[in-house]
Amino acid sequence: MAGRPHIFVLYIYMVAMILGGAGNGVATKIVDKTEFNDKPFHHPYFQSFAMFVAESLCIFAYLYELWDAKKKYGNYELSPDVIEAKRRGKSTKINPLKFIFPMLCDAVGSTLQLFAYLYIQVSAAQMIQGCIVLVTAFQSVLFLRKRLHRHHWTGLFFVVLGIALVGLAVMISGSDSDEDKPIVGIILMFGSILIQGSQFVIEEKFLGDYYISPLKVVGWEGIWGVLLFAILLPAFQFIPCDLDFCSNGVIEDTHLALRHLINVKTALILQIVGVLCMIAYNGFGITITKHMSATSRTTLKQTKIVIVWIFFLAYQGDGHESFKPLQLVGFLILVAGIILYNEIIVIPFLGFNKNTMKEKEKTKQRVESLLSGMSRTFDEEDEAKVIQSSHTG
Repeated sequence: MAGRPHIFVLYIYMVAMILGGAGNGVATKIVDKTEFNDKPFHHPYFQSFAMFVAESLCIFAYLYELWDAKKKYGNYELSPDVIEAKRRGKSTKINPLKFIFPMLCDAVGSTLQLFAYLYIQVSAAQMIQGCIVLVTAFQSVLFLRKRLHRHHWTGLFFVVLGIALVGLAVMISGSDSDEDKPIVGIILMFGSILIQGSQFVIEEKFLGDYYISPLKVVGWEGIWGVLLFAILLPAFQFIPCDLDFCSNGVIEDTHLALRHLINVKTALILQIVGVLCMIAYNGFGITITKHMSATSRTTLKQTKIVIVWIFFLAYQGDGHESFKPLQLVGFLILVAGIILYNEIIVIPFLGFNKNTMKEKEKTKQRVESLLSGMSRTFDEEDEAKVIQSSHTG
């Protein structure tokens, strides 16, 4: 329940989020390639359910935060951060039903992304998802009245340029995967991008209007998601479907998914790894949204592309990818944009360092120091007047 963490701690959060996202993407793709009774693991709805189970576990970490605050201060409401939040006019209580809105965005967006993994390479899907940076940035400006500065727009330009070069590399070299419907995958990814971008902006709105633990946000989204799929999965088990993305003649054969995991130990282990990575990815991701911004979170998400790509270059099983030099150039430009946007490195000229978080903090400290000095001056003048008045009397 602390205030803004030290910048070094934020960097640790960033790394944890990136590794969690990359680990989940790798585990999910390899699970999709495993087979049981000559059938691959094509169960996007079940995997979305597993994702929400992972998110719901964050509520226990939130309960530990409450217990720790009660132990230190006697009551959560008496903790310094809560008192400061109330002083600034922020409410510490929010109706849990409000978390249904970002949960629905998460459910639809993540499911579309999981479907996309069935049709295109996972690194290609991650690259396309880089467009979410622009979606989130424009939505933040439009709905949250956020203001982006020179280093932000320059960083976004490099991110988009990097993604474009990566996409160009894939188009020039062709696909070396066995997926035969890349257009379907691309369409699904763009649908996922639009919806998940809205999710991040909604979460940032909540975190801006209320003083809420990020773990509480993720935990409640997970709880509502588990309840949603607890209703949908049994229904999908009995709805006939003969499309190529359906499961064993129905929309989702959860029974078959469970049998697959029980009989294919590799799939089970990777599914558990994916769940653990998802906990880290969402927990640290929402923390970054709170202490930085939704756009910072989406720019950082793109870094995991490098990890996923390197993994599948080295991995010799299903999903292996070939090296493309232009793709590497795109990745380097992409990372440069992320570093610039998130102020990990600040360009000290041409006004790029004028509106950074560090400069804003310095300005804030100067203003507070000035106001404090003025307050002391007024107090001394009032005291002098009182003394003079008592002597005169």
